[in-house]
Amino acid sequence: MDHLEERLASDGLKAIKAVRPSWAQYDDIVRLRESVTEHQLIEAAKDVGLLSKSEMKTLAGLLAKRHECAHPSDYNPDMNEAIGYVSELLGRVEALDRKSL
Repeated sequence: MDHLEERLASDGLKAIKAVRPSWAQYDDIVRLRESVTEHQLIEAAKDVGLLSKSEMKTLAGLLAKRHECAHPSDYNPDMNEAIGYVSELLGRVEALDRKSL
């Protein structure tokens, strides 16, 4: 999420404020991050063109898996699942770096 947030803030939040006028009150990504959910930020990234609809769904799924691992649950991924998860995240970061607002 940190990398996505940095990309969203790379233009001083201009693009995100254009698609979410109610977020105009936030002058930096730190305040915005504290006020909206991670899923809302992912949706906004799609709306400003940083993510396609399928990329948005994939990131939301990865976020859900992260939450499942971080909070008490019956889900206990093995080493290969963890490596695969990290590998997919790194690939998504690289793909995001090739895009601009």
